[in-house]
This record gives sequence, C-alpha cells and structure tokens, in this order.
Amino acid sequence: MPRKGIVKVRTGCITCKARRVKCDEGRPTCLVCQKAGKLCRGYAPPPIGYYSWEELLLLSKPVQTGLSNFPGVTALELRNIAFFQRVVAPSVCGPVTHSLWTRAISQVLHVEPAARHAVVALGSLYENSERVLRSDPMATGPLDAHRHAITHYNIAIRHLTTPRVYLANDTILLVCVLFIAIEFLRGNVEAAATHIRNGISLLNSVGSDDEDLVFALLHLAIFPFYFAMGPASDLEVPLGWDPSGLPHMFSSPSHAQAWLDLLSLRTVRLVRQAKENRSGVAAAVPLEEITAAAQCLDQDLDVWWSTFCMSRQGMQGDHTIMEKLLEARFLHAKMRISTNLDHDEHVWATQEQRFRRFVAVAQEVRHAWQSDDSKHRTFAFGMGFCPLLFRTVHKCRVLKLRLAALSLMDELCWARETVWDRTLLRALGEKIVEVEHGMRLTPERVKALQEEGSHELAVSADASLIRDIVLHPGPDLAMNADGSRIWKRRVTLILAGPGGSSEERLEECFEMR
Repeated sequence: MPRKGIVKVRTGCITCKARRVKCDEGRPTCLVCQKAGKLCRGYAPPPIGYYSWEELLLLSKPVQTGLSNFPGVTALELRNIAFFQRVVAPSVCGPVTHSLWTRAISQVLHVEPAARHAVVALGSLYENSERVLRSDPMATGPLDAHRHAITHYNIAIRHLTTPRVYLANDTILLVCVLFIAIEFLRGNVEAAATHIRNGISLLNSVGSDDEDLVFALLHLAIFPFYFAMGPASDLEVPLGWDPSGLPHMFSSPSHAQAWLDLLSLRTVRLVRQAKENRSGVAAAVPLEEITAAAQCLDQDLDVWWSTFCMSRQGMQGDHTIMEKLLEARFLHAKMRISTNLDHDEHVWATQEQRFRRFVAVAQEVRHAWQSDDSKHRTFAFGMGFCPLLFRTVHKCRVLKLRLAALSLMDELCWARETVWDRTLLRALGEKIVEVEHGMRLTPERVKALQEEGSHELAVSADASLIRDIVLHPGPDLAMNADGSRIWKRRVTLILAGPGGSSEERLEECFEMR
C-alpha cells in the first residue's frame, strides 16, 4: 500500500537533513530553518545520475523522432559502441540470457542520443575494467579512458534530463538500466541504488509494455534492500504484481525468474526488517507482523517451486544453466526465511540438506560450462552464483561443503556480479572458514582435506560463529619476504556464541589473491 500522510523529501537543505526534519526547500534559505532559528547551510549538489520525480514525469511525454545515424561520432566512440555490441551485450547478463541487451539497447542507441552516450560510456568502462576486475585490486584503467567514459555518462544524463527533450517511457527506463550498469561497473553502490529507485518509481507510475524491460527492473529492485542506506520501509517496491497471484504455469525461464525476483525481494526485505527489529530501530516492523509475513512467503516459495517444476517440462530450448541458477536461488530464499528470526547462528546447521543440494546444483553447472568459453566473465549485470556461494561459505557448518563452495567461486562467478566482487568474497570466505574451524587454509591443507573424501568436520555446537562482517576501507599494500606485493583487507568479525546471547569482535586481516 502507498504511504499515507506527508510525502518524504530527500532533497532538503543540509541543515534540515542533519536535523532529520522535513525541509520546505525554500530558496535561497528554507523557512523551516528560519522558524527554528537555525543557520540554513543551503543545498548540496545532486549526485551524479540523480533526477527528481518531477523530471521523470516531465520526460514521460510523447517521443520525438530521433536521429537515424551517428552524426559527428568519433572513431573512439564507434569502437566503444562496437565493443559493447560484440563483447558486453552477450556476456553482461552473466549465466542467464536476456534479449534486452542484445536487441532492445542496440536498437534504441541508433535513435536516442542519451542511450548512445550511455553505451559509449559503458563500452569504454567495461573494456578498461577487464584488467581491474581480473587481477590487481588497486589497478585502474587509463586515466584518459576513465575521463572519456565519465564525460559521455554526464552527456547522457543531460540528454535524459533536459526539459526540452521528450522521450517515450520505455526509452527512459531503458536508459535508466544503462545508468545502473555504469554505476555498478564503477562500484558506486549508492548511485546505482538511486537509479534503481527512480526506475521503479517510474515503472510504478506509467508501466511498460516491454516484458524484457519490466523483468530487468524487477530483478534490479532487489539490490537496494542489500546495499542502500535507511530503513527498509523507505525503499521502492514494484507495484501491480500481486504477490499472492502466482500463475498456474510459467511461459519461459524469464517469466519464472521474474516471479522468483518478487519473492526474493520480499525475502531480503523481511531479512532487513528482522535485523532492524533486533537492533531496536524506532520505525521497525513489529515482530508479529514479520513472523506472519515470513510464513506466507515460505508458502509462496513452495508454490513457485511446484509451478516451476511443472512448467519447465514444456519450455522450448536448452535452459539448463538458468534453471539451475533459479533452483539455487530458490534454495537460498528458503534457507533465509527458515533462519531469519532465530538469534542463534547455529540454526544454520538445520539447513545442511539444502546446502548439500545447492552445492550439487552448482557442480552440475560447472560440468555444463566446462566446454563453454564463449562469454567474457568480467562483469555481470545481475545476480549469479557469487553471493549464493559466499553465503554457503559463510553460513554452512560443514567444512567439506564450504571448501567445495570456495572452489566453485573460481569457476562459476564473474569477476564482479553487480557489486559482488569475486576476489574479495573468496578471500573473505577463506578467512571465515579459518576462524570458525581454527585452521590455516594453505593450498596443501585444502588439497589434503578434499582428498579425504569422507571428511565432513562440522563446527562444534558450542563454538562462536561469525554473525556479521564489517569491512574496513582498503585494500592495503604489503610486501612478502621475497619483495613481491600483496594486497590485504582489514575486517571486523562479529562473533556470537550459542543462543546469540554473547558477542565478540575480532579484528582480522586477509590477503586478496
């Protein structure tokens, strides 16, 4: 249901934001500060990529005839466009297929300058980020290439937000998707979340007839609940999809994924609400309401799985990889709902059979991919196996399965999947296993453990387990004894004893390889 009462303003003056009061946005100084006897410190410039609700509505008018060619495009820009079409578009969806990138975007960039400049920026960033995402965590692309990409990104924003230019709703949403990809590739989480919120707001307001575009935005709606600041109640959710109205059959894997995305959004929203409740946030949702919503969601997940199993038998073509990914995501959603309200980290031991099935699914995908090197696994614009494998390493209590998940991260994950960085998460996962099992995971030790075959070694029932992780800024450069460079990250591990009653903070450092 839409929020009742006063509309929340996110663009108030600096003083009102600091005081957490509603600003009337008066210029040059606001009336709220004048009445309170406070010094109004004016307004901060909007972040890159921000555009207001009013601007979005203004842009939702009939489209003008666009250009049919690329007048004045330089050779470098043509190279960026070609790189996008030949390398980025086929691979950026990660382990799933999506015609939005290979069809719709390639069509609209010929008629809409905002899309063309965004594609130039994305192609340039991607090409110069391959080295960054594959190896040295502190490496950067050439400075001139970065400036080139950001210049075109800003030009695209100006084209989209110029009041004199009127665009079709689907074009605005499509360019918004490109902006989100740019910010994900730059590692700018908050800017990406802002674009996602704007896109969902516009989709809720005007809708879209493009199924691929709607499905892409439904998938993206999940991410602010992982990374955006502020209470969960402030984040946008897609409207117009009745969560209790699951269809009797799914027409395609993309259709099944769209409904699972909605269930996943409800899952991460409940997880966030439960955490806010435990932390004593003033506006937290009551525990009874969270419990009831979790029970309903658990039933809806079971309905989705039953429908998916029946539907995939009649789907045309080979969708093995996508079907396995959807099963993996389903398993993790079920696990999160089953453990969400328990304070004891040992509750994850009850999910061992689901973890076993998840690892088996991931190994089946690895086997299917052994002869497929057609995709550049540099950057994926969507949720693949990276966060799922990391959660298995973090929460599974059986060493054999944790080591298998660590190994699979090297083989199934893109270098970066949206904001999840494979190198960082794999190294952090190793540190988590070392702390909880009290051992050093040298290559020799890992090989020996894997060769034992029957070795399980679950953490003991009275052990302190890592509940939360706080990464420090970094990485930091260090030197080995032989003079070679190594990169390390500092992390605070928050450990909880049995029952969740005790808590301990452990400062650790891990090497990023």
